[in-house]
Amino acid sequence: MLKEQLRKARKAARMTQKDVADRLGVTESTYCGYETGKRQPEAMKIKKIAAILGVTGDYLLETGLEPSDAPLPVKGVDAIVCEESDEIQLIRLYRSLNGMGKSAALSGVEALAANPHFRKKESKTITA
Repeated sequence: MLKEQLRKARKAARMTQKDVADRLGVTESTYCGYETGKRQPEAMKIKKIAAILGVTGDYLLETGLEPSDAPLPVKGVDAIVCEESDEIQLIRLYRSLNGMGKSAALSGVEALAANPHFRKKESKTITA
């Protein structure tokens, strides 16, 4: 059910109901109503909630059109589609960090990517 998927996705994104409500532009009680089933969000709200939580509308609505570890929505020209659940988990964890944590995480990943011992043979060094 939508209410259960909303809660599960929000918890996985490590967000509070207030966090989602603020980004969605609704009151916390309105968003809470979505998770309790007392309110039903419009289709465009479901699409926006999905983007906020890093899932798809199909995941939230349990349409069966994709696996439960569906890739994150694609945005922008340089977007990368995540096809493996560990990539999605890394992004969700990264999003839960503050600025200092994000900086440390990027430095650590850059160091690993620069080390030939840890790179795939066909991988090229990625620069931002």
